[in-house]
Amino acid sequence: MRKIFIKDDLLCKDDNLFTYDMYMDACKKIAENIKKKYDLSDPNLGFIGIARGGLPLLVTVSQLLEFRHVSFIQCKMTNSDKPYDYGDFSIISEYIEPGKTKFIVFDDILYTGKTSYGVIDYLNKKNIKVEDVYALVADKSFQNDNPDITFQAGFESKKDSWVHFFWVEDIRDLASKGDSENDKEN
Repeated sequence: MRKIFIKDDLLCKDDNLFTYDMYMDACKKIAENIKKKYDLSDPNLGFIGIARGGLPLLVTVSQLLEFRHVSFIQCKMTNSDKPYDYGDFSIISEYIEPGKTKFIVFDDILYTGKTSYGVIDYLNKKNIKVEDVYALVADKSFQNDNPDITFQAGFESKKDSWVHFFWVEDIRDLASKGDSENDKEN
């Protein structure tokens, strides 16, 4: 199943900017859904974020729910930070909390599903069940091929569009301003 929490066309514009307010709205909706759906006192349950993009969502939702059992898995799916520069999926590193046998997975965007499915397969091979996958954004073209897992997202973007997350854009702006300040000093 595939579910979108906030239905509007904010990410169907030319700039495709995912703002701070959109981020917080998505995080709150996702946290509400998890709180209703899961027993957060279950000692076998953990949250796992896909690095880098899923970590902000993981941290924010875990704070909203006061849930401390967080893990991460770092994957490589792109060749660079340039839009559409896709490569092959691989696992780089991980921290999976010992004793956890089921996880809710967090990612930034569901596009082809290659990253999410790679993580699901990796965890399943370790006898870890993936309960659900949550993302900030799902591309309109994303299709769920796994009937046992629900893929849920805060927002939907237009098909095949590059989403500009505020933290990436803000950091790039700060870095370029810092570079120009350093140039003035030299």
